[in-house]
Amino acid sequence: MTDFLFPDHKLLPPMSALRAFEAAARLGSFTIAGEELGLTQGAVSRQIKLLEDLLQVQLFNRTHHRVVLTEAGRYYAHHVSAILGRVMAASHQAAAFGISTAKLNIGIIPAFGSRWIVPKLPEFLAEHPRIQLRIRAIAPDMPLNEAELDAALLVGRGPWANTVAHRLAGEELIAVATPDWMKRYGVKSPQDLIGPPLLTHFPRPDLWSRWFALNAVDAHAAVAAQLTLEQISMIVEAALVELGAALLPRLLIRRELESGELVVLPGEPLQVSDGFFFIYARHREDYPPLVAFRDWLLSNFHT
Repeated sequence: MTDFLFPDHKLLPPMSALRAFEAAARLGSFTIAGEELGLTQGAVSRQIKLLEDLLQVQLFNRTHHRVVLTEAGRYYAHHVSAILGRVMAASHQAAAFGISTAKLNIGIIPAFGSRWIVPKLPEFLAEHPRIQLRIRAIAPDMPLNEAELDAALLVGRGPWANTVAHRLAGEELIAVATPDWMKRYGVKSPQDLIGPPLLTHFPRPDLWSRWFALNAVDAHAAVAAQLTLEQISMIVEAALVELGAALLPRLLIRRELESGELVVLPGEPLQVSDGFFFIYARHREDYPPLVAFRDWLLSNFHT
């Protein structure tokens, strides 16, 4: 197998020579490269000479004051830099298998986390006791690199640049209320929701108008006594204490629907985005704790 992978193993340079070459190519100086690597200028020069003898090609043009890559050197530097980067990343990720604990930083939009993920986390943590999971609330548009996150659970349309995205479920909004509220206002059709109090989501105030239009109800009709709330979790609680009917993602209120605390009101559901996604940077896709969380997530929540 080794002979197949490296048919000309004599051209496989030692790592010390590759590191010296990469540093000298990047910094344009044997002396500065030596300072970075903890070597003398002469040691760096000898490593690069070894590499040139092995490849039988000149990699640098040398002058009294600086070194400049040859055409062959520029080609080789481009590939060696990428390869060393991959080796370093793979080494860090492999090392994560052997340490006593491994950290995983996940960003989650608040309602998604509190109502969908957190209730299931005891199962994940029991299966993976070595993973230290850190969850923080984020805005849907927060870039992963700025938030120093390994991954994020978001709702939206995407695409997200330089990421891998797994769609977990669609964002289907349904009109709901308590059974008593529904009876009190005699709701038997979408038209009957014109007049009773409705709960509005502050970030998306047009949802009820869109729902009415979808259900062939005059979208310009007056909507009475609306209460506007910032968080989905607040809207759920307001609906439970009968402050009004609510438009909520079916995915996030399964517990209340199954218990009968909330019931689905007449009308077609409203699809408002591409859905809920789990995303992470491409260069992190082999990080063992991330792989474990991703596989658990997809097996438990993918619909």
